[in-house]
Amino acid sequence: MYPDSEAFLASGMERVTRTEYNVQQNCAICLDPLLMLPEQSSSQDKTLHSAVRIKSCGHVHGRRCLTEWLQVGHTCPTCNTMLFPPRAEKQLTEDELTELMSQLARRIGADKAYYLISDCVGKVERGFLATRLEVERDLEAEREMALDEEESGDEWFVSDDDADMEDWEDENDGDMKTEYDEDEEMDGDEEDEAEEEEEESKSNQC
Repeated sequence: MYPDSEAFLASGMERVTRTEYNVQQNCAICLDPLLMLPEQSSSQDKTLHSAVRIKSCGHVHGRRCLTEWLQVGHTCPTCNTMLFPPRAEKQLTEDELTELMSQLARRIGADKAYYLISDCVGKVERGFLATRLEVERDLEAEREMALDEEESGDEWFVSDDDADMEDWEDENDGDMKTEYDEDEEMDGDEEDEAEEEEEESKSNQC
């Protein structure tokens, strides 16, 4: 996501080069055909206009239409992906608000003026809050998506040899323990036989 509309218009779009591999399509904003193929010419059809692709989502629109759209909007017209945060409305200063209150009070009375201004301010604040929450949700979703991509990338880098070795160790762990136990039993039997032979030799000497 870009910090503002100026940054997006400067580097968030790329021109669509006319080639025979393109699929002809219409602008999603004005529904007029776009210049996508080599044989097309804007001089022959005045409705044709140059196409640009939004880098972040890949959707194609007419350059002129998208530029005008982004004067009031901040998302892709096709998929609603946020391209930059919405512009904050100009806020009234305290002096401007006081002057407005005085003018309304003279016209409709102080009580009605106070009620109207309080209601308007409340609506504006709720609108700002909703917009901020929307931006925060989108940013959090982007962060979570980036983390998921990093985690999936780390898992992908685990080699097949490592995984096979872990499987082999799990499968042969029991067999290895059994062989070790058998070796211990054999060593014990050999020690017993040696002790018996030694005792028998001593008794013969006596």
